[in-house]
Amino acid sequence: MRESRQSPDPRPLRGSAAAVSPVFAHPDHPLALYVWDPTEVGQVSFGLRAAVALGDRQAGVVSQANVSGLCMFACNEAALVEPIDALLAHFGPEHVRLTGPHVRFWPGKPMRWPVMTVVIRVPEHYGARVRSDLVDRGARCVEAEHGSRTALVRAEAPQTRLLGYAGWLHVLTGGRGEVEIELRGYDSAEASGRSDRDPDPGPRAA
Repeated sequence: MRESRQSPDPRPLRGSAAAVSPVFAHPDHPLALYVWDPTEVGQVSFGLRAAVALGDRQAGVVSQANVSGLCMFACNEAALVEPIDALLAHFGPEHVRLTGPHVRFWPGKPMRWPVMTVVIRVPEHYGARVRSDLVDRGARCVEAEHGSRTALVRAEAPQTRLLGYAGWLHVLTGGRGEVEIELRGYDSAEASGRSDRDPDPGPRAA
C-alpha cells in the first residue's frame, strides 16, 4: 500500500521515533497510532465503539481495540489521515486523543527497523534540494531523473527519518511536490541508516 499525498495538504502527523512498538503482527504496517478518550476511565469500550465508527474508512490501516483504546497499525502516515478525521467528526475533538504515530521495530538480535521506498515528483529546480534533504535523512540509493520541467527522485530511507515528511516537502517546495512512500522491508540498525544519535527504543512495549 503506497502513501501518496500531494503537498497542498500541509498538515504533518507528529510522530515519535523514541516511543516505538515492536512488530508482533501486521508487519506490513510499520506505524502504530493509539487513539483514546480522556473523558473515560476504561478505554476498551471506546476502542470498540471507535472501530465500529470507522467502518470501511481504513484503507491501509488495521485497527484493534484493547485496554488502551484503539490501536491503529498503518502502512504509512497518509493512511491515517482519513480514519483520524472520521473519529474526530464522530466523537468530537474533546473525546479523541492521539499518541503517535510510532515507528514499529522487529524484535531480535539484531533489531530491525522499517525501510521505506520513496518516490518524489517536484518541479525541476527543486530536485537537488530534495535529493540533498533525503541524503541528510539517511537515504540511500538516491536517484534523480531530470526532465524539462519535473524532477523524479527515488530513494530508500528509514521510516524513523520520514515521520511528517509530506508536510516538510510542502514547506521545502512551496506545496509543489508529490510523494509516494511504501514499505520495502526491515533492516538492521546499520542497514536502515540508524545511528547512535537516533532515539533508543527503550523497553519493548505492546
